[in-house]
This record gives sequence, structure tokens and C-alpha cells, in this order.
Amino acid sequence: MGCEVGSGFLVRATVALTTLKLTWKTDSPVWVDQWPLEREKLSALKSLVREQLEKGHIVTTNSPWNSPVFVIRKKVSGSWRLLHDLRKINEVLHDLRKINEVIEEMGPLHLGLPSLSMIPRVWPLVTIDLKDCFFNIPLHPDDAPQFAFSIPSVNREEPLQRYHWVVLPQGLKNSHIICQWFIARALSPGREKHPGAKIIHYMDDLLIAALTQQELQKACDCVIAEVQHAGLEISKIQEVAPWKYLGWKITEQTVKPQKTEIKAEVNNLQDLQQLLGEINWMRLILGVTNYELASLFNLLRGDNNIKSPRNITPEAQEALEKIAGALQQRQAHRFVTSLPFFLTVLGEKIQLYGLIFQWDSSQKDPLLILEQIFLSYRSPRTILSSLEMIAQIIIKAKTRLLTMSGKDFTRIYPPLKKDYFDWTLQKSEDLQIALLDYSGVCTIHFPSHKLLKAKISFREKPKISEVPLDAITIFTNSSGKTHKSVSTWQDAITGEWKSDIRIVQDSPQIVELAAVVRTFELFQQPFNLITDSAYVANVVKRLESSLLKEVDNEDLYSYLLCMKTLLQNRKHKYFVSHIRAYSSLLGFLVEAKALADKLTMPISRTLPNIFEQAKLSHAFFHQNAQALMETFHISKSHAKEIISACPDCQLVQPPASMGAVNPRGLHSLQLWQTDVTKYPSFGKLKNVHVSVDTFSGAVFASFHTEPAPPIVRHFSNSTRAKLKENPLVLVRNPETGQIEGPFKLITWGKGYACVSTAVGPKWLAARHVRPYDTIALSLNGTTAPPQPLMWGFASHPFRPPPPGHEDGEEP
Repeated sequence: MGCEVGSGFLVRATVALTTLKLTWKTDSPVWVDQWPLEREKLSALKSLVREQLEKGHIVTTNSPWNSPVFVIRKKVSGSWRLLHDLRKINEVLHDLRKINEVIEEMGPLHLGLPSLSMIPRVWPLVTIDLKDCFFNIPLHPDDAPQFAFSIPSVNREEPLQRYHWVVLPQGLKNSHIICQWFIARALSPGREKHPGAKIIHYMDDLLIAALTQQELQKACDCVIAEVQHAGLEISKIQEVAPWKYLGWKITEQTVKPQKTEIKAEVNNLQDLQQLLGEINWMRLILGVTNYELASLFNLLRGDNNIKSPRNITPEAQEALEKIAGALQQRQAHRFVTSLPFFLTVLGEKIQLYGLIFQWDSSQKDPLLILEQIFLSYRSPRTILSSLEMIAQIIIKAKTRLLTMSGKDFTRIYPPLKKDYFDWTLQKSEDLQIALLDYSGVCTIHFPSHKLLKAKISFREKPKISEVPLDAITIFTNSSGKTHKSVSTWQDAITGEWKSDIRIVQDSPQIVELAAVVRTFELFQQPFNLITDSAYVANVVKRLESSLLKEVDNEDLYSYLLCMKTLLQNRKHKYFVSHIRAYSSLLGFLVEAKALADKLTMPISRTLPNIFEQAKLSHAFFHQNAQALMETFHISKSHAKEIISACPDCQLVQPPASMGAVNPRGLHSLQLWQTDVTKYPSFGKLKNVHVSVDTFSGAVFASFHTEPAPPIVRHFSNSTRAKLKENPLVLVRNPETGQIEGPFKLITWGKGYACVSTAVGPKWLAARHVRPYDTIALSLNGTTAPPQPLMWGFASHPFRPPPPGHEDGEEP
């Protein structure tokens, strides 16, 4: 069906299995010039290219695509390694994970490493390593020319030698996906023929396990045949224990890391991250808890630059020694197919973690640890209660076991006391959600084992009460203005009200929290706590027996830590409730809360006069002048004086003007106030003339090239204000005293007006002319055309007509 070419590459592989075709973002060729190389490196490059050409991995080409190639020395052997810079090619290549049809064709990708604890106990194994996996997987013929490169020459003595890959090149961003897909396709016939065997595949490492040695041999022979048929080469086959696979050492019953020590050479942040990554990879099997790693995690704080210096502290060194001991002593077990799975929640101090195990009574040590479950070191919540931690561990462990075995736990052991366990099943929403679809048994009776006894940290029911207690009631309040932190209570014997007042320079929430902390310090007996801060009330309710995350606000964290310590050491119950401040309801609680509110106000003696009271009130509430006048019955000048003397109000209010008068018209369109503002960005029309009707507040603005005369230029832009429209007016006949009109106004000025009558133009004194008021007429039941825009003539003083013009002729 095929023949071998070079060192074992099977030509028939390209026929037996189809190859994934890549999807490109563009059809335009990408050409990146080959950079010059040193003579030594150029010689090594030519040698490596000849080797790949002999193996059939590359062919000569005339492709319009090109990417640079170069060589580097291997650190261990010192030999040269060929590398292809495919960064520009990767930019125009679609990610296979985003293509639905490709995902369906590929099947599921590896979302993580397989759990080797799920290899059945005592089953025989075989591990197989594939050789040069990428170089044995062919590219699709349509995609191969895109991976072309050129070999330069010294001084450009000869033309470029052009080649392109026909196998999967290293550096391609989809190489790992194609490799997984190709090997999975090659293993598919073996999985179908031997469904009882376990065939684990991760990249180019294979593991085969079966119930008997005969079944294992058949499955192994089938897998080897199919792998070779696909054109892949086998580098190593291991059949004898202990087997080494993916960095783990597997025996007939246990799984442990191959490494026996950890290199703790940490000089910068990058070294620290690599160290923690290596530990995190092994901690699920070794059981290294968050509490043990806390000193190492704390070293991550500080500068985010990967080259920033880091030094191992004595606490971190102690943690590394514990991890080194765990490498020598701890291990996980391979599971027993006939036994159910159990989950227990263990903990050291506040930190909790989960343990997935089986119980084999036939063994001397019946506890078979399979894997351990840890929560994130930095919780997304500032306060994480014990019940929330237990619920999150149960959810995470159930998901993990379902991923590993496709099964659920038969029994779950939460670390709760009997009375607390019964209460949580009824009251805790987090635990109810975690056990929502659970059909097994949830019990607090742990198996008898020394390891479990040493790690169990039973949680007791919190001392906080759900109902008010028959005890003293304490009220707390705070003020962000005076920074007073107040606690007040009524003496049970004398009936007198007592208080504790402290000054805390911080935000209102922290000031209130400080009052609550002080209350827990003063009262060790049972008590009821009433606060007007919902935030503080919720904090106190959640803080007992909880995991506290360190926050950036140092003052807040110190108060939270102090409160947490007080709650942990407390022996008596307490009740916490929240009442809104300044409530209008009646009753003892509201009246006592109002008393606490008064204690937060500034302290002052009896004021000598009402003016001083107004000054103190304005210093706290910052009322305006009208409010001061109505509240304290002082004059307007006194109110403005108080506001002018206030330093805070001067930042937002203009200084009060004493004695100034703002002229206002008595009617609309009677008196306008005009000003000019310059806006240089408007160019030639930078003079903005703005006029305001002093009665109605109407605003009219126009743009002009000159600032003066403002009145004529401004109102000349309004077509309604031009006299050529002849607005209608009423006139009083000087002889008869009767009102005549309406007439059209022709012109006016200098105390006179000219109107158009039936007998011709007529001049009158301006005091005898009034606008034609449609509103007044409408009130009398008459109708008239709309009133035109005009300004009153009465604002001009009366001047007698010049001699010879008493009859109304134009002067």
C-alpha cells in the first residue's frame, strides 16, 4: 500500500489519511525577505536543509510566499537546529478552534492533561513515544507552498535556493491542533477494535492499558500497526514498571512525580512564576495546600515586570522544604473499578480543600487518595464564608470527577458539627445549590483514618443569632462630616443613656465599622447591635469563620481583620440588624437611633443670638440666603453676609453684591439687557451679541464682525424687529381723549411716532402710542391679529414738539 522514503516516512500515509486543510484570511502571497546569515550558520543551514530534503520533508519550489529561516545551537548537545519564522504566516491564518466545521471534524481538543489516577489498579500498561511527530504529518497539498523559504549565499554569489515544507512545520500556530487531530484519526481503528482497553493520547505520547496481559498485547499490536500505517514513527516502547508518562512515574498501584527535587533558584518574577507553575502542576497529586503556598504566592506582589527582582524569604524557603518532603513521601493511587468514589472536605485553619478518594477495606491502608481539589488562592470576594467554601469545593469536585470518570460521588463528608449540619441543609442556599442534583449520601461521620482525623477542621454554628436576644441593645452611628464614631446604649439598672465616642478620620463606612469594632471590644456579654449602615451589617454577619482576602485599603483591612479576630474569640451570642437613618417611624429603636444620630453632630453650647445659630447651621448644611431668611427670620443682608463669609460657598458662588439693582421690565419685550462676548474660534464673526428680555428671560443671540454699536447690529438681524413690517399700534387722540386704531406704525424716535391713518401719515407724541395688545383684547371677547414684536415707547421721556409742528406734522 505504500513504500518507505528516507528514514521511515511512509508515502502511503498521505493516501490512507486525509489531511486538514488550513483556512486563510487572504489569497495574496506573503513575502518576507530572508535576512543574511553568518558563514558558519549559513553552512549549518545548508546542511540541515539537505538532511530534510533527503527525508522528503521539503521539496524545491517556485512559491510566491516566503518566510525567513535561521539556526540556533542546542544547549545540551551543541548541535544546530533549524527554525522557520512563521509569524507573518500565522497572522493571515485562521485559528482552527474558531471554525465549527473543523471542530466537528477534529473531535474534542485536549482541554487539559488526563488524570493518571483513572488508570485501573493492577492493569498492565504500555507507553509509546512517537518520534518527530510534526515531521511525519503531511501538509495539505494546497497549503504546502505557503510555507516556503529561501537559502541565501555569501555576497549573493548565486540565486536563492527555494524550498517549501510538505510536512507540518514547527512554529505554525495550528501545528499542535493538527498533530492531535492526525494522531487521533490514526488511533480510531484501535479504539473501535478494542473498546475494553484504555488508550490515552496526549500530543505524541501514548499509553495503553487493559485488564489482562493478553488483551493489552492485542491492543498494543493494533495501535502500533495503525500508527505505522499512518506514516508515524515510534521512538520508544516501555512495557515494564515503573512506567514514565507525561512527567509522572506510574507503578501498579500508585502515581507520583518523576522529579524528586525542585530547583529553587529564583532571581526575578519570571523565575518565581515558573517555580509556582511547576508546583501547581503537581499539587493535585501531592496535596500542597493554599496555606502551605501562601508565603510563595505573596512574593508575586510588587512590580509586574518579569525581570523585576525576587528573593526567597525564610518563610518561602520553609514552604519549599515542605514541598520537597511531599515529593518524597506523598503519592496518589490508581482507582479500583469496583469501588465507589467519596469526597471529603478538609482544612487547615481557615483554608478548606477537597479530597477525592476510595475506601478499600481489604488493604492495610484502606484510604486510596485519587486527587485533591483546591480553590483559588485569591477569592473574587473579599469575605468568603465557610459554607460558601464548602459549596464551591463540592461543585468543583463533582465537575472534576464527572470529567475524569463520568460518575458522581456516592458519599460526601462536609466538616460540620451535627447541629450546624442540620441547620445548613435547611438555611444555606449555597449548600443547597451545590447538592441540588446530588442523589448520594451526605454525612458528617468520617471514615476512621489518622490522615483524615489530622486534617479535619469541624465548623461549628456561628455565634450570630437569627432573632433578637434578651440582652442589652447597642446603637452605632457615624458622621462623615464630624468623623465621629458613636456607640450608645441604655444602662439596664439606672436607665441612663451612655455612649462611647471616637474620632476616626476616614470614609463614613469605615467610621461606622470602627464603631462596631469598638462595640465588640467593650461588650463581651450577649447583646443586640443596631446600625444604620447596611454595608457594615452585612460585613459583620458574614465575617465570622470566613476567609478574608487582603484589600488595598489598609485601614479597611485592619478593621476587618480586627473584627474577624474578635468574632473568632467571642464566646457569647450576638444579634445584628440594620435600621435606616432619619426614619419617621415611632418606637424605641427609632428614638434611640435618633439619639445616636444627635451624638454625631458638632458639640456646641447655647448660642447667644439667632445670628450665630444661622452661621452654625450654614456651616453644616450650606443653605442659600432665602432658606436662612425663612428658617432664622433674619434680614437678606445678614443672610448674604453669612454666605459671603463661608469659605466653602466661595468656591461655587460669586460674592454677594450689596446695594446693586438689576433692572427689569414690567412686561415682555419692554426692556432688554445686551452684552457682547468674544469667541476667537468663530473667526470674523467672533463678536456674539446676546440680549435677554429682563421680564420673561427670553434670550436672543447673533454673530457680528464688530462689537459696536451692539443695539442696532443686534436687532437688525431679527426680521420681526424691523419697522418695515409696520406693527400695529393704538393711539390716543389728544383732542378727544379717545383711543383710535389700530394703525400701522411708520417710524418713531426722539419722543414722537408716525402712524398711517385713513387720511395719511400722522405724527403724535410717543406717550399717546401703545402697542396693540391682543391679550387684553382677547380678555374682552374680541379677536385681533397677532401682536408684533416691538419695544415700548413709554420708556422715552416726553418732549414737546418744536414750534410750528403742534398740529402733528413731521418736524
